[in-house]
Amino acid sequence: MQKTLNHQGFSEFGIRAIIFGMGDTLVDVTQIRRAACRRAARTLALQKLIKNEKTFLAAYAKADGSIEAPNLNHLFSDLRIIRRTLNLLDVSPSPAIIGTYLNAHRREVRRRLGLVRGLRPLFMFLRRQKLRIGVLSDGTTDEQLEQLETFRVLDLVDSLIVSEDLNVEKHDSAMFLQSIRELHVDAGNVVMVGDSPSRDIAGAKKNGIRTSLLDKTGTAKMPRGLKPDFIISSLSEIKRLSSR
Repeated sequence: MQKTLNHQGFSEFGIRAIIFGMGDTLVDVTQIRRAACRRAARTLALQKLIKNEKTFLAAYAKADGSIEAPNLNHLFSDLRIIRRTLNLLDVSPSPAIIGTYLNAHRREVRRRLGLVRGLRPLFMFLRRQKLRIGVLSDGTTDEQLEQLETFRVLDLVDSLIVSEDLNVEKHDSAMFLQSIRELHVDAGNVVMVGDSPSRDIAGAKKNGIRTSLLDKTGTAKMPRGLKPDFIISSLSEIKRLSSR
């Protein structure tokens, strides 16, 4: 997708708050999740709890993609995903396999999250621009809080809305509307920054929120009739758009 939009910056719309999506917007959770899956599968194989890593990983990917729930965290994995993976493999879900996998997976996730840099300077810059900051995420609240603490930005976030708390998923209007209420701004003075056209951009647009699509590769496919107000290729561009 080419950057064809001509807006000069957020001030053109009187933006007073920015809502960020969490996964694959603030941090590349897809890459981290895949690395954690590989590390955990390797751990199972070394302990002879599974026979074939590649077969396990293929089954895990299928199971992970087949389960959605407001209280399910794909990044940190979940008992439901492991059980379905083992069921696909026709393997008994023993406590040894489940416990070993989850411990190894989550340990690797936390290690990689600890390597993330650059979010605190960005958030501090936005606060200096008198902008309020919200975060919107699917998943489980404790793990989202843990991530923000790890990134050292929790004290800079004015609103954190997580699907588990509202028992809905991120494209649901309830999450966007609750975020606006907590940020104390009108929808038209908020911009949603996210990587998903169907969940972040469409969901925000439906509720009158301005949008900025994070398209790192330039290949995002927009649904017919849907057009973000801004298109960026990296979070660093937020500083330029936010400068007053």
